[in-house]
Amino acid sequence: ISTIINFPLKVFSLCKFIKKNNIDLIHSNNEICFTTLLAARLTGTVHIVHVHGLGFAKSIFGALFAQILNGSCDKVIAVSNAVSEKLKAAGVDQQKIVTVYNGINTNVFKPTKKTKYAHRLFDIPENSYIVSMISALDPRKGHELFIQAANYVQQYHTNIHFLIIGDCPNNQTLYKRELIKLITEFKLNAQVTFTGYQDNIPKILNSTDLLIQPSLTDAGPLVPLESMSCGTPVIATNVGGNPEEVVHGYTGLVIPMKNPDLLGQSIINLINDSDLRLKMRNNGRKWVKTKFDSQYLTDTIESIYDEPVS
Repeated sequence: ISTIINFPLKVFSLCKFIKKNNIDLIHSNNEICFTTLLAARLTGTVHIVHVHGLGFAKSIFGALFAQILNGSCDKVIAVSNAVSEKLKAAGVDQQKIVTVYNGINTNVFKPTKKTKYAHRLFDIPENSYIVSMISALDPRKGHELFIQAANYVQQYHTNIHFLIIGDCPNNQTLYKRELIKLITEFKLNAQVTFTGYQDNIPKILNSTDLLIQPSLTDAGPLVPLESMSCGTPVIATNVGGNPEEVVHGYTGLVIPMKNPDLLGQSIINLINDSDLRLKMRNNGRKWVKTKFDSQYLTDTIESIYDEPVS
């Protein structure tokens, strides 16, 4: 209610700020910045909307959002072709949409000699392989699939340890309890570790053998890019922007979602094939440098800023 009541004041304040500072262009970082959408329209300011997710596609208001975007922005940047297609399907003007992939700092996420950093940090036996998942706890990210695959793996491979890396938002405490219950049911307490939030991801990735992205939905996730940039192969589900980032058989594997046995067998196959993992390690780094470097992202967006408005 307070948001609705304060909305006109926020729009007025933003319009005043735009005029006072002679703002030439506004870049909104998601499609539901309604204050910015209206302020840009009222002031006649060039407006670019950056769509990072797929939530609009599942909303009953998707068509309404599309018409609002058509009337209030000049360009819509989508982080993957999957997002672009959903925008078109919702009714966004195709001429406004441009795909610009997310980028990462490849100078930060870079391969080093494989270390035992994560083994020491999380008290894992040094002869164990490490398979990691990196994400804040959220059902959309597929943590259950990761745990179910771990259960499959333990029946055939006894020296693989699974890390679930990421914080637990306050609204996901029940979800974490459900995951812990599942781990207990599978008798995986010794094989699966919740690490909580970590600020040392490049070091962890360089001591990880595989990164799993078992998403139920994902527009253009950063974690697979960070992993491949560090030379760690990725197994990802075939949803959203995942298959645009992970090249099946080249930088990792892309599999159907909600298939824990297939995910588990894919983990076993890659762990058992060190030559293939080495090839994927080299390929992943080259692939990310070619297409997903943050400098390429910056240059592309700057070129969009410089385009004349029709």
